[in-house]
Amino acid sequence: LTRRVAALASFQPAPGVPNASLAEFCSFCLEVLWAFHFAEALLQRAVAAVARALDCAGMTLDAGAAAVDGSGSLPHDAQGGNVPRVVFDLPDRIVVHKMPGWQVDHSSVKSEGKPLSSLLRLLLPQHRQQMLADAHHQRGFLHRLDVPSSGLLLVA
Repeated sequence: LTRRVAALASFQPAPGVPNASLAEFCSFCLEVLWAFHFAEALLQRAVAAVARALDCAGMTLDAGAAAVDGSGSLPHDAQGGNVPRVVFDLPDRIVVHKMPGWQVDHSSVKSEGKPLSSLLRLLLPQHRQQMLADAHHQRGFLHRLDVPSSGLLLVA
């Protein structure tokens, strides 16, 4: 089993593999690592192999990710489509992929980037905007990323 896990280092998703299958593969990889750790048999080479496979699967998922809102699309920025997108949407929370140049929220400090909370106000239906109005709870943003950074943000 350890050899099979180590073979994941050369993982390359086949063209056209559905995103759901890649996500299931990623979940399986993490479950295998957890099982090895639980059995106190976790080897560093297995961790490295799974990390490479997850990186590859993640890059494939990122490359094929579509922007989603209620209409299925987001507006494009004049600088070549550098617009955040909603990547996961549930009734009580959303996951947003923040692009560089966007500020998570307005602040009393001079703004360095475009405010992400303002974009979300435009995209979310009125009944979902309550979290964006709550300044006491950081307008629903559970964590922050610097303006030059990109990555996933949880808003709830």
